[in-house]
Amino acid sequence: RLSAVTATAPPPLIGKGTRPIAIDFPSRFIPALAVEAILSTFVLSYYLCNRYGVKTVLTFPYVSDLASTQPAAGCMALGLVLTSVLIFCVVILNYGKIKNNLALVGAPNGYKRNIFCALCGLIGAPSLGAAGCFDTTRTPRIHLYFVCVFFLTSLVYVSLITNLYIKLLDFEKATRYPTKELIRLQTSRWMSLPTSVKYKIVICIMYIVFTILYLPV
Repeated sequence: RLSAVTATAPPPLIGKGTRPIAIDFPSRFIPALAVEAILSTFVLSYYLCNRYGVKTVLTFPYVSDLASTQPAAGCMALGLVLTSVLIFCVVILNYGKIKNNLALVGAPNGYKRNIFCALCGLIGAPSLGAAGCFDTTRTPRIHLYFVCVFFLTSLVYVSLITNLYIKLLDFEKATRYPTKELIRLQTSRWMSLPTSVKYKIVICIMYIVFTILYLPV
């Protein structure tokens, strides 16, 4: 069971004989797993390219070129599919978490934006896995298509997520009499919302800059 931060603690899952049938897994670890998966994929693919004598024009080739030949192509496809599954989980959890938090602070808007944000994430996640499966040697046009879809939808997703958390922070600051559920949510966070928003803004700006620089190339 993946446990997101909500107002009330989820009930334990109990099987026959009062034995637990699942364990709680903090949802904040999933983005870290996704980052670890994709970085490990890039490093291993680069090693396989050098190990099996695959020549590239650049000393440090573009990511797409790492998956042009076997066995690096298989490694890249497996790693990006795994990463896309983890991103898919992050998108679903973020949607539920933001929807719950908007309700707790009594936000009058933001719900439709949250839905659109989730749709962009759900489109972008499988596009990343597909980009890894269609390499630049055999299917360059299809690879480019999925790369563009992933980067454009993820760019919108990251921007909207950052905007939604900024709105949540504004709504929480404007709440003069927080409910017990909101207080419980605030005390259950492992990082304060203002600090989290600061990190999200920095990551969002960096991602936008890197995407703008990478896509034209």
